[in-house]
Formats: sequence, C-alpha cells, structure tokens
Amino acid sequence: MTVAELFRLSDILKQVMREQGHDFNLVVIPEQEVSDGSGDEKATDLHLTIVNATVRDVVVLPSPGNKAASDRRSAAVAERCRLKGVSDFPLVESYLNQLKSEGSLTTAALERQILLAEDIPGVSVEVFLRPDCDEVGGTQLVASVTVDEREYQASLDNRASKFTGPMEATAGVRFRSLITQGDEIGLTAYNTLNREQVFGLIDGSTARSERPACGCAAASGPAAPSPAISCAMSATTGCCSPPASG
Repeated sequence: MTVAELFRLSDILKQVMREQGHDFNLVVIPEQEVSDGSGDEKATDLHLTIVNATVRDVVVLPSPGNKAASDRRSAAVAERCRLKGVSDFPLVESYLNQLKSEGSLTTAALERQILLAEDIPGVSVEVFLRPDCDEVGGTQLVASVTVDEREYQASLDNRASKFTGPMEATAGVRFRSLITQGDEIGLTAYNTLNREQVFGLIDGSTARSERPACGCAAASGPAAPSPAISCAMSATTGCCSPPASG
C-alpha cells in the first residue's frame, strides 16, 4: 500500500463512521518510517489508528448570558464546586453523565441527552466538546445552561359559554426552579367579563435528583467563558493545546 492509498483509506473510514453517527471519532495516521523496499531496506507496512471518542468528564456551568445565574456563580467557583462533587444544575448533569457509559460517543446519543435535559422546565443547554489530555480519544463535555426563571401569559377572547357571556380573560405566571432546580409553580386567574365568574388555579411539578445543590461560597462578577471552547486538537496525539496567538 502506498502513502496515497493510506490517505484515501483514511478518508473512506471517516466517511463510513460519519454515516454511522460516529462524527467525533478520529482516524489518525501516526508518524512512521516509510520505505519502498528498494536497495537493502525492507519495505515497511503502513498503518493508521482509529480513535473512539468517549466522554470522560462533564462540566456544567451557568451561561454567561444568564445574568441571574452568572451573578451567583463565576466559572472559577463553579469549577471548585464540581471538584467537591456538587453542582448548580444536578439534573442537567445527571442526564449528560449518562454519556460516560457510551463505548463510543455518537451524535444521536449526544442529541438525545441534550433533549432530555431541555425537558426540564425553562432549561436550555449549549454543549461544547474538548479533548481530554490525559487520554487519547477522551473528551470533556462542557455544558452552558440557561434557565428561563419566569414566564408570563395573558389572553382575552370571546369563546366563553353563552351562559356567562362570550368575553373571558385569563392571566398567569409560571415560576421555574424557585425552590429546587427542576420545579415549576404556576398561578392562573380566569374571569368572565359579562357575568361574575372568577376561577383561580395553582399548580406545580418537580423533578428529583439525588445530587445536592452547590453550597460553595458565591463570587461576584459575570461568569468567564470556559477555556474549553478555545482548545485546539492535535491531529497526531488527540490532545489539546492552546490556540496559536495572532
């Protein structure tokens, strides 16, 4: 096999893995001695390496754009909390931690866990991946979480019963993560305008987690962007290195 054929094989393997959803796997052609067998030298076998991407660590931080969470916690404090085994977003972290059991990280598995995390009321998740320098193919998953803590709604229409008059008005507010992360409490008021008929509703739901909320001391100032976002991958080692300065 020639060097050109080896590179073509590498491209074919990458395409096959992408078609199977393994977008994060690597095909690496390591540095190696090449000889065509001419003269006294023995022809050498060319080889390549397939590196499976696996999630080794999960870091969950408040989004820099989520002012309420950012004011309570800086990225540095969140990292100290993570090392102590506590989190501001234990439910989100519990979903994403399930990716650690995947033998090879796939796009479908990653999308599924993100969608499950975003089923938590008011939660949206943005995920970044960076290589883990301690293990080739290892990946650190960094999640930036935004929580929409309140939602307001109001309506006015003429679809009420003929016995109460056609006009009706509804107003409501929903509070999210008010007591614990994952809970939702709603207050709704209803009134018919033509005749006196008032209706009120209080409802709520919660999701449970065995992980405690973070009790580390708060730090002032906005959360700094995670350095994971700016990490570059080496094509030969799969390890991360700081991006080249301008």
